[in-house]
Amino acid sequence: MKRVRVIARLSRLHTAIGMIAFGGILGRRWNRGRSPSAAVCALVLALSACTTLGKAPDATAVASYERSWAELELSEAQRSTKEGYHHQVSLIHSALFRTLPTTEQHDRLLAAARLAYVYHDDSTGYEFARRSSEMPGADVLDWALRVATAYKLGDHLDAMRALTRVARRWPIELRRFYPPAVREMAQYRPKSPAENEARIDLLQALYSAYWVDEDGVPPYGLWGELAAELFEKGRVDQALAIARQVDSPRFVLWMRVDKRFDALVKKDPDAFDIDRAGAQEVAVWIDAANRYPRRLDPIVKLTNALLDVGRYEDVLKITGGVLARVRDAADFKRVFNDDETGLNWILDNHAAALAAQQDWKDAEWDRRAAADRLEHGRRNVSNVINLAAFEVNLGRWEETLKVLAELPEGPARLSPYGQMLAYDVRLEAAAEEGDAALEARCLTYMQMHQEDALAIYEDALVEADRTDEAAKLLIRRLKDPQTRREALLEAQHYRNPPGPPEMQRERKRWREIVERKDVQKALARVGRVLDVALPG
Repeated sequence: MKRVRVIARLSRLHTAIGMIAFGGILGRRWNRGRSPSAAVCALVLALSACTTLGKAPDATAVASYERSWAELELSEAQRSTKEGYHHQVSLIHSALFRTLPTTEQHDRLLAAARLAYVYHDDSTGYEFARRSSEMPGADVLDWALRVATAYKLGDHLDAMRALTRVARRWPIELRRFYPPAVREMAQYRPKSPAENEARIDLLQALYSAYWVDEDGVPPYGLWGELAAELFEKGRVDQALAIARQVDSPRFVLWMRVDKRFDALVKKDPDAFDIDRAGAQEVAVWIDAANRYPRRLDPIVKLTNALLDVGRYEDVLKITGGVLARVRDAADFKRVFNDDETGLNWILDNHAAALAAQQDWKDAEWDRRAAADRLEHGRRNVSNVINLAAFEVNLGRWEETLKVLAELPEGPARLSPYGQMLAYDVRLEAAAEEGDAALEARCLTYMQMHQEDALAIYEDALVEADRTDEAAKLLIRRLKDPQTRREALLEAQHYRNPPGPPEMQRERKRWREIVERKDVQKALARVGRVLDVALPG
């Protein structure tokens, strides 16, 4: 049950959401942004202060205001500087701004919003982008800036609605958006009914726009979630049409074990064949790897898909081939065009396949090599945690704690989920080593932050031999429609490869909890348990 392979979300999701604006959208030449003299600005502000919305503006004040904009545009010395940007903000906030023609208002708001983006003035940038996007002359650039600034400010509701607008009105331009940022927004977990509806609308808009990721592959996981949402809204035929396209064995398994979807599965049982879905997912990534031979990312995702169906020999062949071709940075640039950090996951997947064949020594070497590689100039925390989890599964408690000590202090580089997983690994080492004080500290932290990762907290309760609490949490997760999916998938009977003794003991403790009468009763109400020819 120990989660040895950690996905990239463990490191803080520090993707610059501003990059959601499609390539080059913020790099056009500024038409405005030139700084006037301080005296002119002072005059403008004074005149603006004398003008109220309730009175017709004085003609002299209007003329002076228009000259200030002209001065701003003609000034070459400080064009597009931070000082020039602040002058624009002052002019836009003047009550006289409304005296400009509507098209000018739009253009000036947009220009200032772009500069706000450059100078990280997110609140002002969002204000201006929101205003410009609601004007008659608005186009995809206005809405792209609104998406970026709203998301950076944490207004996920408006960001999702704005991105939905882009997907529906400008589906071709959507393809130029930064794919990881679009995916991050689409994967956002709603915190309210309004956000949930906005996310469903966004998924539908992306699906209708035929949006694909950077490898040219549709985000099947997202389409699976959309199919489930549509089915629960009673749109059965539309849900089935989408579900038939989802090539993911985990999605198919979810549909088959969750009783909510029995009617959907019965309409087309062949569409929910786990082996078929696994084979098709592998085929999709083989095709992507062939279409983009100089990209490493599709190869990583191909090996992910192969691990998911237990094809370990194929994983070793592919990852071994990459490692043989790429021995240093110069080799990498000669072979691939994309990000070198993909090698971290080639090593990680090579280690996972070796571990499945009980080659612990070579698997440890690969995990250590992956943990030692840099990502954006720093060690990849996901790979560090993977190494620590591997060591704890081998019963090497001291080495586990030593590896975890290499993680950065505090939440600066770890997501809340990553923090929980690091504490989970630390707790298991403490429990097996007999360090009661450390075990208690870990449990206290995880109890306080359990909502960040309920499954990980449940894992910790199993490790700490607090079986009653673990069973109660599992039952709670099964009852909650929002957490049921993961809980049901964890309860299945998987065809796991042999693991180290410590991992085997933990799996045994977990099965004992699942087989409890109270848990079985809760399971039977909402789902079923299958024997699955997949690794857990």
